[in-house]
Amino acid sequence: MENKKTNKINVVIAVLLTITYFAFAIGFVYMYSISSFGGYNNYPTNSQVFARILLAIGIYAVLFVFYKLVSKLLSKFYAKQAEKAQNIANSINEFVTTNSLSINREIKTNLFSLLVADEQKRFILTNNVNGNCFMYNYSDLLDFEMKEDGDTVVKGRGLQTAVGGLAFGALGALVGASGQRAMTSMCSDLSVTLYLNNLDKPQITFQFINGSVAKTSLLYTMAQSQAKEMIGVLTAITAKSDKAQIQTQTEPTPALPSVADEISKYKHLLDDGAITQDEYDAKKKELLKL
Repeated sequence: MENKKTNKINVVIAVLLTITYFAFAIGFVYMYSISSFGGYNNYPTNSQVFARILLAIGIYAVLFVFYKLVSKLLSKFYAKQAEKAQNIANSINEFVTTNSLSINREIKTNLFSLLVADEQKRFILTNNVNGNCFMYNYSDLLDFEMKEDGDTVVKGRGLQTAVGGLAFGALGALVGASGQRAMTSMCSDLSVTLYLNNLDKPQITFQFINGSVAKTSLLYTMAQSQAKEMIGVLTAITAKSDKAQIQTQTEPTPALPSVADEISKYKHLLDDGAITQDEYDAKKKELLKL
């Protein structure tokens, strides 16, 4: 329904442009014909005016055909891009469904996306170019850092910075405990890198800005906000991973039953008639290693 509406609008626009073009073309040709023949005192013949109108129509026809060809090529290109994007999205959704994951957070860039399944304590890194998906446990995230123009802004767990502090001003100034970095009005690189417990892909970089962008622009503000959001998600993942490891380490190990407890257990079985005296004596000797 939406496509039909769009097509109707395009047809109306094309008709209006055609009428406007012809009105200007005929008026221009007529005025040019008069001026080229010495003004209003020497009017051109009808055949001369008609010939120039035909020339204008011919030029319009060529331009119209060129426009249609370019439009058709662009339509095919965008259709293929949309189909490719849909196939990639279907591939990612199929991966999530196959692994029975419940995604409750997603951060997307041009090349990669971060999907978080907090219930299963897993996260997925997806390649948005080919649709490949890589699944990791929370504990597989070893470290991470955020860089701006080559300088580390955030490093690893606890949001510690390389210069001991973190502050974003209107121009992107970074002030830390060790001093103040010179303020700049442009940003050419803003990225977050994940370091993973994986030999095949030990690190993956999410690029939020790759090119000169003014720090007062909306694009920079949005990219910085998205990068900070990712840092927050990664911090939460590492915090939950650390908590799970601490709980595992501090859980008391169940005490093994003592020899006296085992002998007492078999004595109760003997008293209840569940085993014979010979079976009890044999088990007692086994436990006492006689």
